[in-house]
Amino acid sequence: MPTIAILPGRIVICQYYNDHDPPHFHVKRPGMDVEVRIADLTVIQGSIRAADLLTVREWVATSAGCLGLELGHGARRAANGDRSFTMTLHHIERVEPLPGYLLRVHWVNEGQSLVDFSHDVASGPVWAPLRDVRLFNKVRVTDYGRVIEWPEPNQGPDWPQVDIDADGLWHMAQAQNQAAAAE
Repeated sequence: MPTIAILPGRIVICQYYNDHDPPHFHVKRPGMDVEVRIADLTVIQGSIRAADLLTVREWVATSAGCLGLELGHGARRAANGDRSFTMTLHHIERVEPLPGYLLRVHWVNEGQSLVDFSHDVASGPVWAPLRDVRLFNKVRVTDYGRVIEWPEPNQGPDWPQVDIDADGLWHMAQAQNQAAAAE
């Protein structure tokens, strides 16, 4: 299951490939699994504290790319009740690890992108196992081109698997390209 984000309060946002309709994401924390519809950010299954739902909605308003929301500020409009955005799903053909914690991503029908993971690998505890270049280089495409993942490090059963959904990766590449162009 691709983890999209980890929010304050141990809230984990996940999205499954080829999950049931309507399009939604999961909000998890110990003892809780809630489904939130992307179109209007309402809870469609489970229950969640109002403060936690507000945290999730604020995250969506600032992180539309991770959900593959298009049309610029689609997530902001969704957070305000506007349902006029669309969703584009990206698919990965293959990835090539390169020196310096870079990945060349070959997209199905969308060319290729270079994604720099050096900051992520250097700063985040979830990414820490990937500081081992041999493990970083074992990246693989799974879930019919919708996810990249790395093999489980031997850190115990509670250690999270490092994976990224294709849409989040695509938006990460776009943001890095825009930042590089602005320099």
